[in-house]
Amino acid sequence: MNLPLLAPPATGQAQAATGDDYAPVGDFDRETVEAKKELEPVVYDKVMSDLNHVVWAYGIIFALFAVYGVYLWRKAVGNAADVEALRKRLDQK
Repeated sequence: MNLPLLAPPATGQAQAATGDDYAPVGDFDRETVEAKKELEPVVYDKVMSDLNHVVWAYGIIFALFAVYGVYLWRKAVGNAADVEALRKRLDQK
């Protein structure tokens, strides 16, 4: 099965940026790679914090819908009781 490429491959061959057997991948030099490695924990913490907020938001929304569903169910039970009471009153007359 041939899968399509998500991005075209980088043009040209990667050249060694320094003399210590470092070969850059793509267009990133060593300083950029090191900066990204330093920022990874910060980005991870931010993403996890945002994920925590999203989970709490969905939990609150779910709770609100559940409370509203219980309210509608109780209202339907009350309406059914009212209709039954009205039927009994009409049958008496």
